[in-house]
Amino acid sequence: VEAAAHGLPTVAYATGGIVDAVEEGVSGRLVPPGSSGDIATATQMLLVSPLPPAPMLRFAEKFAWQAFGQRLAAYIC
Repeated sequence: VEAAAHGLPTVAYATGGIVDAVEEGVSGRLVPPGSSGDIATATQMLLVSPLPPAPMLRFAEKFAWQAFGQRLAAYIC
């Protein structure tokens, strides 16, 4: 999420909480767990064909404190 907030993509294994923090094709690329070859391929693909930063920034905004507070207030009220 921190990388997306700066318009930078992430390449990560699609496991655990990572699938919530990285949206495939929006804030980065997700690859099968344990596949180092897929990590390398996804990284190379992003270097050749970068993702646009604007969608990454919008994705990261969902994790901002203000957005979190609004969701929390919706649950409480």
